[in-house]
Amino acid sequence: MEEIKAKIIEVAKKIIHEEIDLLDGCRKLVYLQRELKEPQKAFFVLRGIDSETDIFPISQAERKLWNADALSRLDKEKNEYISLVKEEMIKACRKIITTLSTDSSDT
Repeated sequence: MEEIKAKIIEVAKKIIHEEIDLLDGCRKLVYLQRELKEPQKAFFVLRGIDSETDIFPISQAERKLWNADALSRLDKEKNEYISLVKEEMIKACRKIITTLSTDSSDT
């Protein structure tokens, strides 16, 4: 469990410092969160963002399947969406780090 928490904290920090594509990081956190014993409220925002953005291809494998014009349009939409939710995403990541760090010190 501590290994999963450490991975989640690492990804959350990368999102905060924009060292990772924000949607890719969000998707990774939502995936990793499933490994935790109980749902964390701090992940609600990220699950919502993940759900609203599943149309956007992130990985190179996904992107190769798209037409260049469509991909350009989707990238623009993605960037517009990110600009609207970025602050909430970073706030959620900070909350996740705080919550999981506190949980880790309790064990």
